[in-house]
Amino acid sequence: MFLSVVAALGVSACASAPQPSNAEIADACLLLKENKPWHDVMRETARRWGAPMGFQLAVIKQESSFDSRALAPRGER
Repeated sequence: MFLSVVAALGVSACASAPQPSNAEIADACLLLKENKPWHDVMRETARRWGAPMGFQLAVIKQESSFDSRALAPRGER
């Protein structure tokens, strides 16, 4: 029973994840339009590894907020 409840909560959390706004989508499109090399590499990554471009952008946003100079907190790698 407990596992059923946990599974149901996990599924509902995924289903209710906030969707990006139109402005955020437009910003991502503009970012790739202005940075053609990024677009090309991300397209190749999507083709080769099956990681959609939107997923790649989400990871970059989460990890560094698109700051190429971002560093991990001290002691982490």
